[in-house]
Amino acid sequence: MATPQVEQTQPQGGLKLGALPAAVWRTGAYFTPPHYLRRRSWHRQASLPAPAPSLGGLTAVFADELVLAGFRITRNPPTVEAWERISVEVAQALVSFEREGWLDDPASYHRAPSAPSDATVRKVGRWEALGLRWEQLRWTSDWAPLAGQPGSDRWAGYERNHRASAWMLRHRDNQPRHWAILVHGTEQGRLLVDQMVFRARKLHQELGCNVLMPLLPLHASRRVPEPLGTGFPTLD
Repeated sequence: MATPQVEQTQPQGGLKLGALPAAVWRTGAYFTPPHYLRRRSWHRQASLPAPAPSLGGLTAVFADELVLAGFRITRNPPTVEAWERISVEVAQALVSFEREGWLDDPASYHRAPSAPSDATVRKVGRWEALGLRWEQLRWTSDWAPLAGQPGSDRWAGYERNHRASAWMLRHRDNQPRHWAILVHGTEQGRLLVDQMVFRARKLHQELGCNVLMPLLPLHASRRVPEPLGTGFPTLD
């Protein structure tokens, strides 16, 4: 595959200086009439109730923005060499994805996963369970980028990442139950934090749901030790 021309870019260290002011600005912008009306339209199209502006909503948005600002402040931007590698790989991926039709039909890129043959379940007895009967489901993931895709060899070398995992909280009465599948975000995947953020106890005890919290690739126990690989959040 020919390497596309890539515009030379430089890491932007100035992003750190503007992280906190940008967080305040974006929080305010989130509640301006154009943004609010656009969100109401999205909710209406999805047949979902649109939350009204509130102090709680403002606090939640600002908290999210502070987390993002923290990422920018505490993490160094890529080196020039890494920046150029990432730029080249993204350009190559765009060419490949367009040729294969994956940009027009993204669902065609994702193959149906095979059923795991080595799944195990163990009781979580650590204090992080907070008195709930959590279990950990583990299995080997056979997902991999298609051969020849940018970064596919690097992904294949992330051995810890191939051992998939999920935290599971089940009722033992054998009654039909709804399952709440809770997908975490950046830097999450830890039982102690995630169950509090998602209010898993309420979902399980008050609403009667079974709860499953899958661990996303390259997070927590699936994270690749530095400097052997990458994690989230990075440009990779």
